[in-house]
Amino acid sequence: MRRFDTLFARLFTVFVLTILLVHVLAFWWFSQYGHPPPPPPPPEHLAPDGTPLDMLVPGGWPPFLGMPFVFLLLAMICAAWLGARLLALPISRLGEAAQRLSDGLDSPMLPEDGPLEARQAAAAFNRMQARIGEQMQQRGRMLVAVSHDLRTPVARLKLRVEDIESPALREKFSHDLADMMRLLDAT
Repeated sequence: MRRFDTLFARLFTVFVLTILLVHVLAFWWFSQYGHPPPPPPPPEHLAPDGTPLDMLVPGGWPPFLGMPFVFLLLAMICAAWLGARLLALPISRLGEAAQRLSDGLDSPMLPEDGPLEARQAAAAFNRMQARIGEQMQQRGRMLVAVSHDLRTPVARLKLRVEDIESPALREKFSHDLADMMRLLDAT
């Protein structure tokens, strides 16, 4: 059963059902409103190419564009719209989840349901979202560790600056070290 739970199988099923529905409606229509075909026209009512003259009336509709044709056309359009809507739903959900993820990493995971392809895409999307979250946490931990590790050498440099005899040079070094500490605090 899982073999037929694919987007292809769903498309195929929708098209087969559409064709069957159109044929059933056509048979119903002609059983209700159809009539036997008229006898062939006499030869004097035919054009030289064999076409009946009543079909050559300017501005007239060909007989196959009557009410049954319009009815079947509307039935096919409705079935195709419904099928396309149902098939596009998993893709639109994936797009909405991507938009939520771009707004923030704490967005809810995408439900893994629907046809096989949609479930696979949702699972891959959820794994990607989890990996991005893990990488952001690792980046934060790394920045905290680097910031912490840099504080020790900066503190030692602060102590050594106190030993500088030139007040102007000591002031420049102290100012640079204070800037470095502010950067580390901001990080």
